[in-house]
Amino acid sequence: MNAFSVILILLGCVFPVLAFIASIIFITYYSTPDDSKQAWLPRGVVIIAFTLALVSVILLPLDIANDRFEAGMNFGLGILWQVN
Repeated sequence: MNAFSVILILLGCVFPVLAFIASIIFITYYSTPDDSKQAWLPRGVVIIAFTLALVSVILLPLDIANDRFEAGMNFGLGILWQVN
């Protein structure tokens, strides 16, 4: 295991959490004050959709870096592509 493997692992673990937090911030910033205590289900759906969109954007460079640079580990990114 080299330093590049550690960077890929950290990126794979930290970025989904940051994407989820960014989605929540985005929804709270652009929501109206009239809907402050209503419409929780649509907000949840939008937060999940934004999170999946951000994670799928970062998944392609992560997959290419894992495949090309021979990080010393074979991450199962095929499963992530099927889930996403």
